[in-house]
Amino acid sequence: MRLALVAALAGDFPLEFEIEIEKEGVVSIGYISKEVYDTLKLYWASKPESEFVFPSDGGRSFISEDRANDVIKNCWKKAHPDRKDAKVRFHELRSYKISALTNLGANTWAIMKMTGKKVSPDINVYLTGVNLREVFTKGEQALTLTQATNNNHAALEELKKENIELKSKIAKVEEEITEIKKIVEKLI
Repeated sequence: MRLALVAALAGDFPLEFEIEIEKEGVVSIGYISKEVYDTLKLYWASKPESEFVFPSDGGRSFISEDRANDVIKNCWKKAHPDRKDAKVRFHELRSYKISALTNLGANTWAIMKMTGKKVSPDINVYLTGVNLREVFTKGEQALTLTQATNNNHAALEELKKENIELKSKIAKVEEEITEIKKIVEKLI
């Protein structure tokens, strides 16, 4: 999956992927936002080359569900050192996502399909008309960590470019001021 995500970089965000949920015996449709993809690239830079998204054992296998829960708990502890009693696991994050999407009015069956819950084949047929990408994008705006969603990534990139241009112009003006000061000093 890691290699597929790298290859999909040129695609439009959010990137869609399918993942089989062994516990439920279903295929779940998921999406990766630009924010998550950028975070994964930073994470992968610190790990050995591997085909797995979250490699373990020197990149030869993937991390277990228990290890994933430990990672989530450690992140929570670093973010909230004052809250020692919190019980945060992947299951709670999925429950939070389900609740948030429900509160936003998303299709219940679409939510189930996107969170790895079993959807009966007869209901699944009716989901062909539901735009899961739209459901994800709607939820992303409510669940994003930085509020830098796909809706404003382009604006942020434009601001970054403008900032670089302004810094360059300021540097040139500072050089000109230095030259003018030298000329004035010679005249005095």
